[in-house]
Amino acid sequence: MVVKLKKKVERRHKAQAFGELVAASMKAPMDCTPIGLLTDLTDQWHFSWFNEKKVLTHLRIVHPKNAFDFIAKAVVEPASSKPFRVPFIGRELTKFKIDDFLPMPDDGADEMMERYELMADVVEPEFLMARRMDYARQLVQSMPMYADLYK
Repeated sequence: MVVKLKKKVERRHKAQAFGELVAASMKAPMDCTPIGLLTDLTDQWHFSWFNEKKVLTHLRIVHPKNAFDFIAKAVVEPASSKPFRVPFIGRELTKFKIDDFLPMPDDGADEMMERYELMADVVEPEFLMARRMDYARQLVQSMPMYADLYK
């Protein structure tokens, strides 16, 4: 859970909390799906997560008891795509990580690198290092954030 605590919750804080949720979603272990919380610990409890429709979902709760009930239900099962139910919400909620719906490149580079690593005792160290560099460059190039570096 990504918690952002503010003395007074303002509109501009929501974007910051969203950015932290995205970062946590990308860095979290495979079996953990974060939920964002922006709160002042009184009557402003803004929860956010990614749903099964690949959309950022927001939920505002004004009563602290309901917020704590929501937290308890949401963190019982940290794994992605496991639905959870909260008594005061009439439907099941599902949380996803960004990795669950981002397209992953399938170009065979992983298998090729694995083969090179298995042959490490037979091939020259310089050759293996060059293949590792090519593989790393290809991985970085496939990331949208760094794709412009290689145009």
